[in-house]
Amino acid sequence: MRAPAALTDAIARLRDETLANPRLAAMLMLVPLVLVIHVTLLLRDAIGETRADRGPLERRAARLEALAASGGWTEAIAREQESLAAWQAQAWRAGSAELAAADLQTTLRSIIARHLAWNRMKLAPAEELKAVGGWRVRAEINGRLRDEGVLPMLQELAEHSPRIVVEQLLVSAQRGQTITMQVSVLVLPEDGE
Repeated sequence: MRAPAALTDAIARLRDETLANPRLAAMLMLVPLVLVIHVTLLLRDAIGETRADRGPLERRAARLEALAASGGWTEAIAREQESLAAWQAQAWRAGSAELAAADLQTTLRSIIARHLAWNRMKLAPAEELKAVGGWRVRAEINGRLRDEGVLPMLQELAEHSPRIVVEQLLVSAQRGQTITMQVSVLVLPEDGE
């Protein structure tokens, strides 16, 4: 009971002092007013920041809604899946880079034997393509063309499936028509890998 009595005495003394001193009374009245003004200013700043953050979020939400409403997503996905399937159908398949190089060498030997009187072929080491999980195998072919010229050989290379890419072609008319050609193939691992 001592604490409430001390509190009652302190309140009574404060009341007596404020009645005796009008300046103290005015100062005590300003403390709650200053607190109210401070809290009001803090709230105003918080509301301003929220409004500033809201504008870009509303614009972004509107763009996302417009994209979602535009539709056509399933058709676009289907088109891209068809493109991917066509691209994968044009790629070579092998269990390793060495097997892919051997396949390319066999294929090129049969093609160039029909179109070149003499030839020399050099395979480059396979280059790993981490982006697709496969390899690129390159070959350089030098030789002398038969009488029909370069077009039949290029047509056979272009029609070959899986795709053989002719990266560089140089045809010289010296000593008959000699050819220097660089080709490459994209190799994906076999499905069982």
